[in-house]
Amino acid sequence: VTGVQTCALPICVDVNADHLAVGVVDRHGNPKASFSIPYRPYEGSTAQNEAALGAIINDLCDLAELKGLPIVIERLKLAFLMAKMKHSHGRKVNKRLSSLSYRKIFSFFESIAARRKVTLIKVFAGYSSKLGAINYLNLRNKVSSHEAAAFMLARRGMNLKDYLDISGLKDSAQIGRAHV
Repeated sequence: VTGVQTCALPICVDVNADHLAVGVVDRHGNPKASFSIPYRPYEGSTAQNEAALGAIINDLCDLAELKGLPIVIERLKLAFLMAKMKHSHGRKVNKRLSSLSYRKIFSFFESIAARRKVTLIKVFAGYSSKLGAINYLNLRNKVSSHEAAAFMLARRGMNLKDYLDISGLKDSAQIGRAHV
């Protein structure tokens, strides 16, 4: 499912080069739980990597099916990402990112979710890392930046507005809430 769709209490997944960051939010879009699932796409054969990744995605679909929840993933422009990658990282990171096929991960999500009849919602990923870092990376939330980005993806899957929590930046009583 692509486009604007509202869902309740999604499992949200932020895809990264060496792990999947997973988050769950409450009905208001506030963080409830998060964790990361590591994988090593640059170790082993292609078939081994695909089997390991398929097992991870299958486990996430098990959880979604058991709880009756949809899964929200990011919708990326892969050609733009690969072009940007050439200029923004060192050789080791580029090799790791190249060995990871984002297209393959998203096709695994689509096929496994469809086979399991789990609703899969794709949302725009722009600024999710920045907004997640500002809104959820502080002393009261012990989450990684990737898990914070997953929370922002969940809010988008629920069709909630992105917001910028500036309470830690300046006196929020004078400024109010800033919307992005």
